[in-house]
Amino acid sequence: MLLPQPHAADLLRREIQFAAGRLGFAAVLLPRITTFTDFFKSLLPAPPLSVINDEQRVLTLVEALRTRPDLYGSGSPWVLAENLLQLFDELTLFHVSLPDSTGDFIEWLGKSYALPADQPAMQREARLVHTLWKAWHEQLSAEGCQDEAGHYLYQLAKSLDHIPAGNPIFVVGFDHFIPAERRWLETLNKRGQVHLLFSPLENHPPAHSGLTLSPKERPGLPPSPFTELLDACYQAGDTTLKDRIVAFKSKYPDSPLAERLKTLAADQLEQEVRAV
Repeated sequence: MLLPQPHAADLLRREIQFAAGRLGFAAVLLPRITTFTDFFKSLLPAPPLSVINDEQRVLTLVEALRTRPDLYGSGSPWVLAENLLQLFDELTLFHVSLPDSTGDFIEWLGKSYALPADQPAMQREARLVHTLWKAWHEQLSAEGCQDEAGHYLYQLAKSLDHIPAGNPIFVVGFDHFIPAERRWLETLNKRGQVHLLFSPLENHPPAHSGLTLSPKERPGLPPSPFTELLDACYQAGDTTLKDRIVAFKSKYPDSPLAERLKTLAADQLEQEVRAV
């Protein structure tokens, strides 16, 4: 079972044990519950290129910025480096290739945002991003390493050759997938190995409909009014939320949320966090 982050693993284990008890099982052999990243680490051999960690990445980019103060002015190179690396990761994960020249990049941005290409602020930021994006990849190539985002794409592609045939994989709780993750899921779906719980791929029938697990298919657990309410709230499709509310209320006049919602007066963030 693959989760977006590891903190929900203990709760999920308890829920599985509770559900097994409701079905009359005295014991249950729990699945392995982990994240995509940890799953790939245990599945794959050492990568062919060394992976630069986040601290090294920030230091490398800060050094590059300090040699080009004309690019960013009087701001903090540390803050700028962290923001740029977040942007670089998104560009890598979504397979975005920047044009070769800064001028082409500025023109491309202008067309994308329907703005004139001679905007000084846009030109300055475009020049900053383009220059450092190119310098960053030249640095990675010179040192014979890759960043975490590039390594993750490598893991997604390579793992398909290492997952044992017939090994079922449940992907739980994600609200979006990058294109490479979608291709990974689609490949496993063709093998009949993957099941998605609470997945946005329901928005794309019929191509992805085989990747979903509907409430009717959840083995042994008839949906409760509360479960049906959640399904109605997060249902994908053309029906409006208002129409779904009216339909649900006609079936359940008394709200399943009546005993579940509470109001808390909190005058500081610490109190809110403790309550959650």
